[in-house]
Amino acid sequence: MNVNMGGIIPDDPALPTLAVVTVSKNYLQGLKRTCRSVDHQRFRDVQHVIVDGGSNDGSREWLTSLAPNHRRDWSSQEDDGIYHAMNIGLARVDADLVVFMNSGDTFSDADTLSFVAEDWRRNRWNWGFGAVRYVDSRGEPSFGHVSTPIQWRKLAYGLTFVPHQAAYFETDFIVGLGGYSPEYGLAADQELIIRAMAKSRPAEWIRFMVDFEMGGVTSTVSTWAREKMWHKIRRGNGLMLANSLPIDYSATVGLAAYRISRRRLASVVRGSSSR
Repeated sequence: MNVNMGGIIPDDPALPTLAVVTVSKNYLQGLKRTCRSVDHQRFRDVQHVIVDGGSNDGSREWLTSLAPNHRRDWSSQEDDGIYHAMNIGLARVDADLVVFMNSGDTFSDADTLSFVAEDWRRNRWNWGFGAVRYVDSRGEPSFGHVSTPIQWRKLAYGLTFVPHQAAYFETDFIVGLGGYSPEYGLAADQELIIRAMAKSRPAEWIRFMVDFEMGGVTSTVSTWAREKMWHKIRRGNGLMLANSLPIDYSATVGLAAYRISRRRLASVVRGSSSR
């Protein structure tokens, strides 16, 4: 591999360069795990952009202690939340393709980036995504999720999702979309996916791309708050049911009630089976 002042030149010039953006705050253990995963990828033309949110758990000191590495670009300062931090990282990307892997998340195998690079060389997509495997804090798999074939309407109503840690974008394409919109809160990743789908049909891979560590802030969001945010996303992207604010809001209330009842029923079933 060669390096010039403009960035990394791949050994095979037909292959793209890739960037991994990792945002982290006060999770040194997870940050180390993600960095090891990036380093263990067999595809070597990788820029790793780390955006630390001014951690006070030793993350900055650990990053400072790392040996100089032209592939790793890190900073540590306060930001305005996870998706603001992702946009900060995106602005520093100097590669053809980009994926966002938060601290604690890891690639499912050492050939994930090689697979993505080769598929892009053959098919030249604007973006694509694969499957996610959920793991516990020890890295033990619990279950997996495959979203393909993706349906735009189901996505707009929160009936399916694209795991953003398993989604790869041409850098110019995601920059052209405007990056993430933090006003959509913890659903900003899916709102970006909706905008991406409006522009280009994705490549879809039935392949585990990422091991996602369960937990985190998304697990604390209430059902009602979640449905209200999806209503806001549909309103902002012109996807309201029947193009009507009252009808879409009524559907939002109905979806929230349905999801809450399903959870209560599941809780009753689990309680009955445990006796």
